Amino acid sequence: MPMMSFKSDGIRVEETVRVKICELRNLPARSSGSPKSRSAYCALNLDQEQIYTTAVVKNNLNPYFGAETQFEVPRQFRFLNVYVYDKNDPAPNGTVNGALGKVAIAKKDLQKFGGKDQWFPIIPIDADSEVKGKIHLEVAWTNKSLTVRIKKCDGLTLVNRNCDSFAQVTVENPGSSTSSSRLGATKSFKTKTWRKTVNPEFNETFHFDDEQVDYSTAEIKVSVWHESSGGLWGNVFLGEIRIPVQTLDGSRKNDLWYFLNPRDSLREKFSDQGSIRLNIRYNAESIISPRYYEPLRKLILSLPDDDSLVTASAAFILGEICEDKMEVAKPIVRIFLKYGQLLPLIRALGHLEMNTITDVSTLFRGNTLLSKCVDETMRLGGKFYLESFMKDHIDRIFLEQKYCEIDPVRLADGGDLNLNMLNLVSYIEPILTSITSSALSCPSLMSEILSELKQSAKSKYPERREIHYSVVAGFILLRFVAPAILNPELFDLRKEGGRTETVTRTLTLVSKAVQSVGNCLSNESNKVRLLIISICLVRESIAKL
Repeated sequence: MPMMSFKSDGIRVEETVRVKICELRNLPARSSGSPKSRSAYCALNLDQEQIYTTAVVKNNLNPYFGAETQFEVPRQFRFLNVYVYDKNDPAPNGTVNGALGKVAIAKKDLQKFGGKDQWFPIIPIDADSEVKGKIHLEVAWTNKSLTVRIKKCDGLTLVNRNCDSFAQVTVENPGSSTSSSRLGATKSFKTKTWRKTVNPEFNETFHFDDEQVDYSTAEIKVSVWHESSGGLWGNVFLGEIRIPVQTLDGSRKNDLWYFLNPRDSLREKFSDQGSIRLNIRYNAESIISPRYYEPLRKLILSLPDDDSLVTASAAFILGEICEDKMEVAKPIVRIFLKYGQLLPLIRALGHLEMNTITDVSTLFRGNTLLSKCVDETMRLGGKFYLESFMKDHIDRIFLEQKYCEIDPVRLADGGDLNLNMLNLVSYIEPILTSITSSALSCPSLMSEILSELKQSAKSKYPERREIHYSVVAGFILLRFVAPAILNPELFDLRKEGGRTETVTRTLTLVSKAVQSVGNCLSNESNKVRLLIISICLVRESIAKL
């Protein structure tokens, strides 16, 4: 049964997709030209709309990308497609960056993966398998007659920057054992050709009334073509649909939109094109009218006058009973923020943690509702603040691709440890300077929350200045800046792609340096000298913080 497009009434669906393109394995070598290996990259598409590309990994049949992106779904779609390209291999039509193959995942299957790594075979593609657009039909039938009205199409594929389309409708008998009876059991009709448009309005009606055919068991096939000057054999396939008549209501006219599909014979075509490892997480939330949430809103927003009784609040109880506290923190922060009660909630949760902590070194470091609420608040309100002092540094790391490995065990043969340390210092020092100089740009909401938590620490430990510092540094450095350096794509600090193994390792080392500042620890291990570097660099930075 083809997938029908529809629009829900009264319910808004918010969808987000997070995709990590990890690596490719066993790409086929080039059959001609030099080099034989591939310079591969991947593109992420919603149907045919490209939304993200990775960097190019040169001369490698097993390239590693480690590229990650997250986005809100802007429209309805059928397939999440990951295309694999070779930058050096021309496409059949002579353009550069020909596609080696793709992975196509139906929207309905996305929720099955749940953020776990999985290998997918790379499927070869051709013009017949690359289909987009939809068709609007009106169908009425009885056992002895069938009427099909082809109204229009929307969003058809361009062929050489043009689209001269026509539709062809045939009624077939899928139960027949011979191909001739399947293809020639009834007449076939063709619309007029609409030129220079991807949204043709055919509005033509066709009648089938063969008394020898039981239309209740038949199947309607409608195919759409681009008319080529080469005649019938030169026409280009744009998509098709197959509709079992018995799935339609025989008592009325069926007026429906259908997505166009590839040809049946091509849907399961496999070949030895290698495989790709992906990590996919899809989330869809249905939002109904606010009035239906009013009783729940009042319950969640109700906080006791005594902060020590916050454990009896609905917000706290939700955080206790749900395993993933971040999934609770996201809506809690939005609700309390909208109604101006986020600061009282943070204050109450902060007092609770301050009074129940047994190891002061873990203060505000655990997987608690408080820490997750502050994380979400910084993510929501600190996006432009983070971008203001961090994006240029991230772009520089991606652009320069300097080797910064300082672990002797991981150092490549012929690598210069001293040079790598200097490269790493050249990234860490300006980043720490930017962080310590950004205080005046910090959003007021973040400043108020961190000030509230700092005051709680002062009240509990008035003589422990390092604790006062760690409260602020723990959130800003450990839970905000360091994760953003490690995964800049998730914080909108990098949208252009370009991640390589070298960049990934450098981001990891710089992130660790920032973490070491937040932890105020020193580690003189010969194996990981990063902490020595960071401590030498940031004594003055710590004082500024």
